[in-house]
Amino acid sequence: MKIAIASYGQETSSFSPVATTLETFELYGLFAGAEIVERCREVGAIGGFMQTVDARLDWTPVPIVHGWAGASGALTRETLDYFVDQIEPGLRAAGPLDAMYFALHGAAVADGIHDTEAHLLAVVREIIGEEVPLVISLDHHANLTGSGLRWRGRWRSGPGCCRHRPCRCSRGSMFPGAVGRRWW
Repeated sequence: MKIAIASYGQETSSFSPVATTLETFELYGLFAGAEIVERCREVGAIGGFMQTVDARLDWTPVPIVHGWAGASGALTRETLDYFVDQIEPGLRAAGPLDAMYFALHGAAVADGIHDTEAHLLAVVREIIGEEVPLVISLDHHANLTGSGLRWRGRWRSGPGCCRHRPCRCSRGSMFPGAVGRRWW
C-alpha cells in the first residue's frame, strides 16, 4: 500500500505584524522527502499516523513535505507558494497512490488567501483525483470552512481530529479504527 504523507501547520495571529516566512518554518521544522520519515516518526500527528499505520499495514510512505511554524503573523505568499511547489511535483512523481494523509493545523492565513489549508487541499485533489482517499487531521480548534472540507462540491474522504488535549498522536492514538478499513 502506497500512502503519500504531508504536514503543514501555522497558527496565524491577525494582530501580529511579523510575517511568517520560510525562515520561520525552518526554525521550527521544515523537511522534505525521506527526512520526514527520519525526523518526524515520533512527532505530532504525522508521527502518530506513521506509528499507527506501521502497526497495522504493510505500507510504503511517500513523504512529500512537512512544515511547522508555530504562531505568528500571516504567511507571505511566497511561503505558501513554497508548499504548493513541494506538493505538486512530489505527488506527480509519486505515481499512483492508494491514499494520502495530510496533517494540517487549520488556522493559517496568507497574503491574499484566507484559508491556506483549503488552498493546499485543492492542489492535492487536482493531482490525486477524486478516487484516492484523502484523509486530513486538524488541530482541536481549527477553522473549518466549506472550502476546506469540500472539493468540487464533494466532501473530503475523511477528516479527523486529535482525540486528546494535550495531543498524544505521537503515541499512536490517532485513527486507531480507521487504518485498515476497506476504503484504504
